[in-house]
Amino acid sequence: MTSLRTFQDRNQIMRFLMHVSTFCLHAEYYLSTMTHL
Repeated sequence: MTSLRTFQDRNQIMRFLMHVSTFCLHAEYYLSTMTHL
């Protein structure tokens, strides 16, 4: 049970990190386009 629990937590953390990385990429892209305009 403990291993399954930690696996689920790790999966949730990885998903959260993916969301953060994609958000940072989009924010950087929008900032670059805004500065170019």
